[in-house]
Amino acid sequence: MALQDFVARRPANCALVASSALLTGGGGKAYTDLVAGCGDFGLQVDLVEILYHCAKCDPTCLPPSSPLTAPVRAAATRPAADVLAELRGVLVGHNGRLGAAAT
Repeated sequence: MALQDFVARRPANCALVASSALLTGGGGKAYTDLVAGCGDFGLQVDLVEILYHCAKCDPTCLPPSSPLTAPVRAAATRPAADVLAELRGVLVGHNGRLGAAAT
């Protein structure tokens, strides 16, 4: 079972991931850096999908200083026919803003 499935299926798992040091430490910088630096778009989608599922359970759990928080939180509040397509769009915009810093 993939981590995003683990998070998507149980609110308690969302709370566990949302309270982890990865999301809370340094205002979410570690998670944001992981998404930006992993070098694989598919893995980035998986990581952002985890944020999405956490935001569906509790929109306030996302790291406030992460540039991914606002678009992921917005996606989590809308009914989406294709969540992955919407999250890919979030990532394309995020990676575009990173420019050369995106790996």
